[in-house]
Amino acid sequence: MGILVRDDHALQKLYGQVGDIGLIMTLYDSKGLEFNDVLLYDFFEDSPVLSSQWRLLLSADVMDQNSSVAPHFNEIRHASICAELKFLYVAITRARKNLWIADQSEKGEPMRLFWTGRDQIHNCTPGSDMPQLAVASSREEWESKGKELFERKKYLQAKHCYERAAMAHHMAISDAYYLRDQARKAPVGDSRQTKSQRDTAFLTAANAFLTCAKEAPKNSLVYFRRTAECFEAGKDDLRAAETYLDFVHDYDTAATIFRKLGLFDKAISVIDTYEHHMEKDLVNNIKVVARLYYFREEKLDKARHLFATDEEELEYLEDLDLDVARAEVLVSLGRRGEAAELHISEGRRFEAIPLFLEDRQKPDSMLRAAQCILSEMWCHTTFDTLPEQGQALSKLLEWSTHVRVEVINDKDQNELSMFKAIVLHDTLELARLSSIFLYAGNTRAAILCLNHYFREFPVVATLSGQGLAKILQLFLTYIWILHDLVYRSLDPSTEALFGIERISTGEYFLPGGTFLHHNLGLLWSSRKRSAEAGSSINGFNLDRLLKQAIFAHLRRKISEQNIVCRHAPQFFPCISFLALGYCNREQCPQGHATPTLELYNTHVRLHLQQIQIIQISVFVGSITGGEISLRKRQCINQLYEALNPPWHHLTQSLLREDLIPEFSKSIIILKDWLRAFAHTLNFRLSPAIFLTQMLCATRLSLALDKQNALFYIYHSPYLQAQPVQYLQPNGSYILHDLLSSLVGEGRQGSFHGIVLPRSWLLRFDKKPEQAIKRETHISYLLIEPLRKLLEIIHTGAGAEYLGPEESSSLAFGYNTRNLRVDIFNSIRSLYRADVNFPAIYRQYVLARNWDELSRALRDTRRSVLVDELVQMHDLARGPVFYRAEFGVRVVPYKGYGDIARALGMPAPAVAAAEAQNANEELSAIATVAPEGHDAPVVVLSKSPVVGNEAEADMDSPHDIHVFDADEEEEVNLETSPPVASQAPRSTEHLAAAVIQRAYRRAVLQRQTRAVIVIQQAYRRILSRRQGVPKTRLSGKFSACLEIAHDASLKAKENRHYCQHILGPLPHILLCLDVGLTSAKSQKAIAKKLFQTARHETLGEVGERMTELSRLLKVLTQAQKLLEPSSDVHGRCNIVELRRLVKETAEHLKNLPFEVPDSGGFHDDLDIAVKGIVAEKKPPKARSKPALVWDEDGDQ
Repeated sequence: MGILVRDDHALQKLYGQVGDIGLIMTLYDSKGLEFNDVLLYDFFEDSPVLSSQWRLLLSADVMDQNSSVAPHFNEIRHASICAELKFLYVAITRARKNLWIADQSEKGEPMRLFWTGRDQIHNCTPGSDMPQLAVASSREEWESKGKELFERKKYLQAKHCYERAAMAHHMAISDAYYLRDQARKAPVGDSRQTKSQRDTAFLTAANAFLTCAKEAPKNSLVYFRRTAECFEAGKDDLRAAETYLDFVHDYDTAATIFRKLGLFDKAISVIDTYEHHMEKDLVNNIKVVARLYYFREEKLDKARHLFATDEEELEYLEDLDLDVARAEVLVSLGRRGEAAELHISEGRRFEAIPLFLEDRQKPDSMLRAAQCILSEMWCHTTFDTLPEQGQALSKLLEWSTHVRVEVINDKDQNELSMFKAIVLHDTLELARLSSIFLYAGNTRAAILCLNHYFREFPVVATLSGQGLAKILQLFLTYIWILHDLVYRSLDPSTEALFGIERISTGEYFLPGGTFLHHNLGLLWSSRKRSAEAGSSINGFNLDRLLKQAIFAHLRRKISEQNIVCRHAPQFFPCISFLALGYCNREQCPQGHATPTLELYNTHVRLHLQQIQIIQISVFVGSITGGEISLRKRQCINQLYEALNPPWHHLTQSLLREDLIPEFSKSIIILKDWLRAFAHTLNFRLSPAIFLTQMLCATRLSLALDKQNALFYIYHSPYLQAQPVQYLQPNGSYILHDLLSSLVGEGRQGSFHGIVLPRSWLLRFDKKPEQAIKRETHISYLLIEPLRKLLEIIHTGAGAEYLGPEESSSLAFGYNTRNLRVDIFNSIRSLYRADVNFPAIYRQYVLARNWDELSRALRDTRRSVLVDELVQMHDLARGPVFYRAEFGVRVVPYKGYGDIARALGMPAPAVAAAEAQNANEELSAIATVAPEGHDAPVVVLSKSPVVGNEAEADMDSPHDIHVFDADEEEEVNLETSPPVASQAPRSTEHLAAAVIQRAYRRAVLQRQTRAVIVIQQAYRRILSRRQGVPKTRLSGKFSACLEIAHDASLKAKENRHYCQHILGPLPHILLCLDVGLTSAKSQKAIAKKLFQTARHETLGEVGERMTELSRLLKVLTQAQKLLEPSSDVHGRCNIVELRRLVKETAEHLKNLPFEVPDSGGFHDDLDIAVKGIVAEKKPPKARSKPALVWDEDGDQ
């Protein structure tokens, strides 16, 4: 008997009320089943249709006379009652013999009346007699019904039947299937709870099937499969795979699940054992993914097991471009050299170094290791970056100790030493190595050495003058080579120094943290941020950035040097210590050193070095505007004081160019400064300042560049303008007189008989017969210096030293007798019996006569380092018949060569042509006397005028001649009177001067406007270039243009091919560059994804990498064949070129990724195809013009 209810809710309700009293089923589950007896329970009670709908049944023909009127039937309106009747039909037709309907609801009353009216049912009420529902079924009947229900997949009912039939095993099987059905019916959702409930249901079914499989005497394989399926559905894949493998023997499914779980060891184990029972495609797929997995996880031994040979494994890795795994395989095979080279080809020098060091097969491996160490050192220690004290750098230093010295050259050995010194900040070693690198021409290493040497400018306060000079020499070398580096083209050496990486032609990459990357703000506005990892830049902007960054660095370093050396005592020697040997000042800020030849030259050298530093400061913009002239003027004054120190023991005679390496270069700079200084010196300054600066600059100019100095000094504004404040009452111009005295204008004289300090003669550079004689009647000119000397000695202000000019003035007493009495009386007037005079001039004051005073002078000059009193004797006047005084050396001479050899001075080496050119230039210098005056034009003679030599007698002071030591050309007194004799200017000359100044201002204004226009245009060009990157097509065209000059291409038969070279070929080459760059970028993305991808997607990633590797090989081969230097172009075969371009274009059109078209990729590709591949159609023939007939019919 079957008990039928409407739905599962009613089923559970009934079970709750009566328990397991029989076979209870829902109407849905009973479809297709038949029972002898059926009890339909609460069908109408549980109906969702309202009572009003059921009353529609009363509209039938047979009905009770007392029944109410039935509603009218409507097919659409009453569709629900139709469905209920069909449902009722299903329930009724389940019974073969008897049907009991148990229902007391009002909804069932219309149906009961309908059936009763037709006498089709027997109504039973509570308390009335009821027929027996059914008889008890036998065990066989329960078994049969359970089998029937099981076959109809009514597993819960089958379980009940088997339970009544006492068949426990069958009941367990039915229960397992029922649990599986319930799990399948479990709701599906994304929530964790829903998934958990569903998985738990499947696992419960799986365990039930597993129990059945173990107890089943037969057909256990089926239940094990159902167990594995439920485990798989319940997300217990591991137990599912193990069940498939151990009990079901489904090796394909087991291996598939193991691969799904990423258990490649188990999957490969299944394949190894049961490969002949498995599908071939499945086996290959699992092996491919397992290879990728093992290589990614660096399980090389397991991966190697999947290849037939080592070469197959290496080829597979090469196809996928798994270079790291390939290198490891090579290492495992003992081929360390090949593995190292592979690492280097991929830019991993760090990994290659230990392999080279361990390689014993190749003799050059040790050398390659050293080269890699140096390259890595350069990468970790670029310009102006501190080396990171990390594990990498420590490892490199450790590896460098394993490099054998005999296998590397001196250059590499020195560079290794340099990096060690950089890490240890060994400044002495860096200074030593910088000199070695400069001598060897290794500018890159020298710059790096000096960059780290001057990481912080050394403290110089405690150094000697020579020590500071050496530091400044290094500093000058550093800033000069950096300054010169800006104007050199970019080469691999410079790229390595600054860490620049070349991407392609005209494109570069600046890694983050490098000097140039840090200075990108100098080039780009603050709105354009640079990536932390680095930034790309084109060649044009890189050149600009390099210049601006280096100049900024130089400005910073020069500023540091200026701060450190501004008050360095080495620049300012203490005069007290020089003169007296001691200094009474506490913490004297000036330098204390013993006067020596080296001290003098070192002092001069320091100022010459400073001149070069100031010059570079101007170049790099460290000083600008009016500060430039101020700093130059300070340097000129300081150099003048260094050359002429206020201590008579140190004179210019001590100057040794061989002790000053910077002498020549500094003098060249100084000459330019002095020339500019002469034209910019402001004569409106106070006379004391102006005359001091003018004298200082003029004396330096005449000493360093006399030929050119005369020209620009005579053309200087302060001589041309003739300011009124320097006109004397007699009408002469004092500046001309002053310049005349410095230049030396006068009559010709002789050296014979004069006594002078040796240093004076060393400064004299003309032959004795060309000497110029001076009259000594103007003794009043010496009164002022003597008064100044007496004032200093008497007041004590500055009495710690005697200046060289003051002490040397006493030497005139030897040559001018009328001055001896005045000099002696002036000095003797200082004598006081109660005064203890300083030792430096005590012997002068205590002298009782001229002899003692002259003896004191001789003693003083003898104490000078290389200065002494020298008496000249012309052998043409006769032999030396007198004995020289003590402290005076007699120098007999016949010519200038004798004097030069005796005094140790070089003979003049001025070429005749240079002298002639100088004379021609100087002859153009003229000062025209005003009208009405007798002063003619001053013209420097082109040929010397030799006058009669006057005999010099020591007893006749009026015949003693004083010679100037700074003149090289003679002045013709017949045509050139002294400039000092000029009279005041006339109105016309004043007007001419005003016109000349106005003209100069006008010219200057025009030049200024022109410069502004040029600068504005240049800035516009810079802004446009900065906004538009420099195209790479020009680089390709330049490369093609080079081969177009080949003789074979110039041949007449190859002109068409040459047109292809210069026309469309650069476009296809540019497309290849873009394609290769994009393919490499895509492959880098794929390789990065390979390292992070889940094992489920490894197969797809591997296919992508293989595809890109093949594409790269094809494009690289095409690039080699089409590049301008290829042999293909040497053959000039147009058919071959078309074939290559066509194949390349097909590959570029079918790239498996999108190429950014911002650079016109597709346009360039179309140009190349149309220009080379496309066949040119012959031009259409022009149609002939039709004949025109006139009206008369004449042709």
